[in-house]
Amino acid sequence: MPCKGGYRDRIEASRAQRVKDQEYRESPVYRHWRWLVEEVYRASNGFDNLSSDNQAYFAVAILSHDVYRGGFQSYFGNSASNHYPRALSALMELSATNALRLTVAAKETLFGPEALPLSLVARRSVVAAASAQAEAKLTQIDNLFWKDPDALEERLDKFAAAKGLRARF
Repeated sequence: MPCKGGYRDRIEASRAQRVKDQEYRESPVYRHWRWLVEEVYRASNGFDNLSSDNQAYFAVAILSHDVYRGGFQSYFGNSASNHYPRALSALMELSATNALRLTVAAKETLFGPEALPLSLVARRSVVAAASAQAEAKLTQIDNLFWKDPDALEERLDKFAAAKGLRARF
């Protein structure tokens, strides 16, 4: 029996989490994000077909998601970094100066001052060949980004509300 083993609290916590997850999946935030992902990856030019505001939202959100999931090495080693130029301009638009500074510092740590390679394969080879010194510096940059000095999620929520991005969801 669950109660005899002392599992009741975990069962109740799991049940409460399932309810929260279901409520989130029904929210405009989730439905907007899911729609963005579907639109971007439906066709090779999916990102280009988004409105400028949705491009800005997606570029910053995917940057943030990738960095939180695996640091800047993850971001630059994934297709999310295809949108790096738009992420930079969107961070400026959001006045997220700390995130902007850290994103540029991470890019320069890996790729130097040159333009980011357009090819994902080229970016992955640079990320894979990163020196121990570069990896240590990226870890420091990741840690600063994870402190979220610009409150990116809140900025994105305000941006989405101001632009009406979630109105139809």
